[in-house]
Amino acid sequence: DTTWYSSETTYREVPLWGKHYFGDLQIFFGWVADPRPYFNGLIPPIPPFGLSYYSLLIFWGPRIALIMYFALAVLFSALVVHLWLKTESLSSQATAYCALVLLNTSALMGIDRGNILLILMPIVGFLFFKTLNLQHLGRFEAFLLASAISLKPYLLLLLIFFIIERKYRFAFQTILIGSACNLIAIPIFGGHPIGIVRSIFREQSKYSNSDYLE
Repeated sequence: DTTWYSSETTYREVPLWGKHYFGDLQIFFGWVADPRPYFNGLIPPIPPFGLSYYSLLIFWGPRIALIMYFALAVLFSALVVHLWLKTESLSSQATAYCALVLLNTSALMGIDRGNILLILMPIVGFLFFKTLNLQHLGRFEAFLLASAISLKPYLLLLLIFFIIERKYRFAFQTILIGSACNLIAIPIFGGHPIGIVRSIFREQSKYSNSDYLE
């Protein structure tokens, strides 16, 4: 599962565990090592605030980043299973966790690729839990959703759910916080803000063209 690496970046493509590369992580580790990732060849499909999380993840090196990725994926998924089934026995919670994560083909494929969704979906589950249980959604929850959207832009569609649930203030806070965080993160990766926005939209638009769909 090797991936690309660029002569423009200081990051070297290396196996992270044995002979395994964990492709998605490698790609983003390569991007954050590039001083101008939005203007060199393959463009990151996520905005700067999302890309900055990968900078934090790889701060101590790629192999430590892999350990942190595993730890976060296990922790977040375990917490959300416990939250949804907190009235059930520990054995029931453990069974559900095995079914949803440890024995789930989609989850295992996500781990194989180093997919960040294994961390984001428990966050989404947490926000859904609070909404459906009529609990308050404040600025912290808005920051969580803004972070998730910055890491996977199509999660912006989740705002439809919160609007339907009449969480208008929460939806507005999410947009405001997400915009502010991305504006702050832009200088980290070089280039003009408008140029970065254009690059992201240009990269995202390829997912709808006929060649890509084929």
